[in-house]
Amino acid sequence: MKTTAALILFLLLAFSLAAESISGKVTLIYDGDTFLMQDGLKSVEIRLWGIDAPEYKQAGGREATKFLIRLIKDRFVKVEKVDQDKYGRIVGKVYLEDLYVNLEILKNGHAWWYKYFAPKERAFRQAEEIAREQKAGLWRDPNPINPREWREEQKKEKEEQEKEKAKAATAE
Repeated sequence: MKTTAALILFLLLAFSLAAESISGKVTLIYDGDTFLMQDGLKSVEIRLWGIDAPEYKQAGGREATKFLIRLIKDRFVKVEKVDQDKYGRIVGKVYLEDLYVNLEILKNGHAWWYKYFAPKERAFRQAEEIAREQKAGLWRDPNPINPREWREEQKKEKEEQEKEKAKAATAE
């Protein structure tokens, strides 16, 4: 009896943790890995799981954004929720019918495989390797900068500028 109750509890827990999915029309593309979609009456921000596209102001950022616009803007997509990030965005696997959007972006060289969040995604690793070999998208650049490193550098530069402003203000 205890075994049956434990099994039922386990199954209920497993089903409650099953992939939540939402569907809706993509209304706005922020950059190469983030967009806004309309799910019924509410707008939902989506961050593509397992990839990291260049920031809009970064080399390759505009191209990545344009690629995502051409691919999903004003179209209906399904998002399988993987997580929710610190900004409140749903982080998920995005599908346009049978097309796995996250993987398609990697195949076309418009993002890095985000190893930190998706270390076991062999298809992502392979797609990035092939895109690099074919010099597709951002891989045309001989020295592309990983978006994570680029963001850290931007943050440091901003902090330095603020220190300089504070120093100048106290010198007056």
